[in-house]
Amino acid sequence: MSGKRLAESLRFPEFYCCYLLRSIKSNDLYIGSTPNPVRRLRQHNGELNLGAAKTKTKRPWEYLLFVYGFPSATAARHFEYAWQFHNTSRHFRLAYNSRRQIVPKLHHSSLDTKLTVLSDLLRSNYFRSWPLKLRIINSNNVTSLDPTKLPNHMTISYGPPRRMPFSFADQGFALDNLRHKLRRLFKSLQEYKPLCCVCQKDINFKNPDDYVTCPDRKCQTAAHTPCLAKEFLRNNPSNCLPVSGTCPKCKQSLLWGDLIYKRMEMKSMLYVPYTERPKHKIRKKTKRFYTMYPFLRALSLKPKIYKK
Repeated sequence: MSGKRLAESLRFPEFYCCYLLRSIKSNDLYIGSTPNPVRRLRQHNGELNLGAAKTKTKRPWEYLLFVYGFPSATAARHFEYAWQFHNTSRHFRLAYNSRRQIVPKLHHSSLDTKLTVLSDLLRSNYFRSWPLKLRIINSNNVTSLDPTKLPNHMTISYGPPRRMPFSFADQGFALDNLRHKLRRLFKSLQEYKPLCCVCQKDINFKNPDDYVTCPDRKCQTAAHTPCLAKEFLRNNPSNCLPVSGTCPKCKQSLLWGDLIYKRMEMKSMLYVPYTERPKHKIRKKTKRFYTMYPFLRALSLKPKIYKK
């Protein structure tokens, strides 16, 4: 496996979300997933190709909200299926003791049902351990969603997707800025080599799998991954993986998924240097090429020199 493919397998996707659309024409709803919500909305509205067939006759569409922070595209599709077909999803049945109809009084495709199912899925045992975040685009139509029923560690933001610090909105500026900070952090950790803030032992900074760091620029506390995981699990010892916790030094609230995303991004940078660029192959001019452009054949031939 080449260095570039290995880095892509180690890297978390920068952004992948599950969205909820509403038709302005007929008030119908549609659930989907995409890495680029700005482009996907243009595809649904017919401005670009490759839009969904179900949304073709009910244009135009608008975003209501979307959930992002998934570790992979497969995980986002699992959440999409559980949100769209909650009566047949195993995640929904396991979360509520195999009861199939949680909201029988509401219509299956109504907005209240979709929002109720969303809050129930985010509080389920399977999805609440993920570092998911909620973005509400149109707050006037999502009044039935109660924020108090969502997990405590979940962050909620408001506004259009074009104002988000991701590559689809700022042309990759935020991602380049993050990688630049991680390179500076990696160099400073190798120079100073701080001890683990939990067990006070040495850390092998050449292997990013062994440690995690605080995202605060002024703190930059480092700790072994198992040590900080045990520290986060003190309040919830029944969980298998930590969800959130506080930094031992600066006391800032941290999400475990964000720490792992930062570590995987740093690990991918070690396999692919910053200066590496894909090499373009130079195609040789074949016989068919010269038959199409015969004048280039004459120019490519070297002139013969006759001796007297």
